[in-house]
Amino acid sequence: MFIIERLISLSIFISSLFVCMLFLSKVKRSYCGIVLFIYLVILCIFAYFFKPNVLDLSRLHNLCLNGYGQYSWDQLKTFLKYSRVPVWHIYSWIIYHLTNDVNFIQTITCFWCFGNLFYVLGDIIKRNNINGVYRALLLFSIMSVGAFYMETISGIRSMLSFSICFLCIYREMIHRKNLLIHIPLYIFAALMHQVGTVVFIGRIISLIPLEKNYYRKTLMALSIIPLLIYAVKGDNFFLISSFNLAHEYIYNSKEYYMLEETIIGIIELCQIWYVLFFYKLYTNNKLRELWFFSFVLTIISTCAIPFSYSIFRRYTIMCSLLILPLIGTILGLSNKNIREHFSFLLLVQSILIFALSYSIGDMRFFQFLM
Repeated sequence: MFIIERLISLSIFISSLFVCMLFLSKVKRSYCGIVLFIYLVILCIFAYFFKPNVLDLSRLHNLCLNGYGQYSWDQLKTFLKYSRVPVWHIYSWIIYHLTNDVNFIQTITCFWCFGNLFYVLGDIIKRNNINGVYRALLLFSIMSVGAFYMETISGIRSMLSFSICFLCIYREMIHRKNLLIHIPLYIFAALMHQVGTVVFIGRIISLIPLEKNYYRKTLMALSIIPLLIYAVKGDNFFLISSFNLAHEYIYNSKEYYMLEETIIGIIELCQIWYVLFFYKLYTNNKLRELWFFSFVLTIISTCAIPFSYSIFRRYTIMCSLLILPLIGTILGLSNKNIREHFSFLLLVQSILIFALSYSIGDMRFFQFLM
């Protein structure tokens, strides 16, 4: 069904990507942010008119329209006590009550999620003095992962949670910002979806070996204990249900599975491993903290393949985000031979991922025409 509408929708979507890549490769570096912002607006327009059909967004729309979206604030507060994702319910409830249009939920999510991404991409281009077609390749390497856009506008919660964590991690590891100023964002991401909780705890754990002061290191390690006690002994539905859901994912009692996306995800993992090892071999490893964090998360994604499709697929997308600064560093190297060798293989991999994502992957469901 809707084959013609989907083909036309995909053609327009792909054309807008290629036009953006063309302008990005031609304009002065100072105008890259403007090009990315215009493309962000276009993606949000697509998101608003997106027709969810049988995807997860239909279920989320129905729950909002016929469920908690009709609650008063006092009723919502009672409902939140038994919610696994309280921030998601507050977030969607506020958007729906302000706009009276559920389509703004995925639109605002797209603006926030890809706004985070394009802010980072613009900064990577500026910091590494990336020129010409290499800028287009940087954008193409992440937009070829079609599941990222589709999960953002249909699943909403996990990709928004990931993008917030990604922005925080980038600012901490690249701009050396203090983690404490990002605590509210991490909490928002953790309560938006369980994947944010895992990334947040992982981020805290990753700081412990880097801390030289013994007392601070001990304090950071001990800070995780109250969370565990709260989960085990406290009457906290969110945390307990989060652990139960993780158990269900691992043992496949509530697992869904897509063979096509599994194949695409494995190819994405190959690309991620390629970037990680190339960066380690041919750069001075200035981003070693980010490299190590990406490396550990990639191991988790790889090991999850036979056990949990959901964990494998979601964290592979997160790893695709995390390696963008590494890609940018390589594309900005002064050694032309190394740069061209890397970019050629990266382009081949991205084209393969793009072709599969937009033909047999999640993007084949993309449609914004009636």
